[in-house]
Amino acid sequence: MKAFILASTLLTALTVCAQSVFVHPTIINFGNQAQVQIHNTTQDDINCSGTVYMHTNTGRMETGYYFDYIMKGRLSMRSFYLMNFNDRISFTNHSIFCNKR
Repeated sequence: MKAFILASTLLTALTVCAQSVFVHPTIINFGNQAQVQIHNTTQDDINCSGTVYMHTNTGRMETGYYFDYIMKGRLSMRSFYLMNFNDRISFTNHSIFCNKR
């Protein structure tokens, strides 16, 4: 029974890893706006989702949720804005992951 559970867990892990796609999102800061760009250079259509973290000059952090279906060879661009337009983004990071569709 333990061998069966171990084998099924390993098979599930390998299936999940096989569906992951490694593309590198680019985040560009424009004052109070962050723009996320993902260029799908793979041979498959992909789904990407995750969170964008925007750290401001005043020490606050705002988040935005990113989700998109990107066909092969296409570019996706999404913009996220700060709630306080007088504040500026000092740096951004993300936890966006993509999988084959």
